[in-house]
Amino acid sequence: MKKSLIAIPLILMGLLATPAWATMVNVDFNELGLDNIDLTVGRNPAGWVGYTMQDGITFLYDYSGEDPLAAWLSNTGIFGDTGPALQFDFGLTNPTGLANSLLVDYTLLNVPFDPSSPPDLVTDALFVMFDTGDFVSSNAAFVADSNGVGTATGQLSYQGPAFSQALLLFYSPPTSFFDVSAVSYSPVPEPGTLVLLASGILGMIGFGRYVKVR
Repeated sequence: MKKSLIAIPLILMGLLATPAWATMVNVDFNELGLDNIDLTVGRNPAGWVGYTMQDGITFLYDYSGEDPLAAWLSNTGIFGDTGPALQFDFGLTNPTGLANSLLVDYTLLNVPFDPSSPPDLVTDALFVMFDTGDFVSSNAAFVADSNGVGTATGQLSYQGPAFSQALLLFYSPPTSFFDVSAVSYSPVPEPGTLVLLASGILGMIGFGRYVKVR
């Protein structure tokens, strides 16, 4: 009976803590409506860099050269030229300004291939560097078409130390494009949530001692 009583606060704390640790935020591109926003650094109004979504994540395309390379944000996701980096900034997601997981669905378009030996996989189609120093890459399944090019579709999944920025670099043969169709991430719990969790654990320990004394 005593063991059962001790287990009750543990179960309750587990239910309270789980949403804080496991909640994934799915970026809702539909909030943009019919807008088609240029994310390219250097081509936007002075003092404005990138675009911040309602959930707090900021997207920007780190390219300010003279060539006509660019990336656009719309209700279908993010589309742009491969080569320059696409940056995600999580500084406004919550008071901690951090995330600890990232999921990206993407497609590479207009990728050239050798008709005599077409590949079925593009290795390291997407490479992501985090401000923590961590990095991860993703392979993409390749499908050729009849025009001497093809598409490569993949998903990148990462979970690790808390980060505030992620830099996405796509496989970039000439005249190729990327299309990011979905982005999800897990914000790091706010300090208040961690305090609640710690308080609950201390309460659980105290309750266990109280049961033992009785």
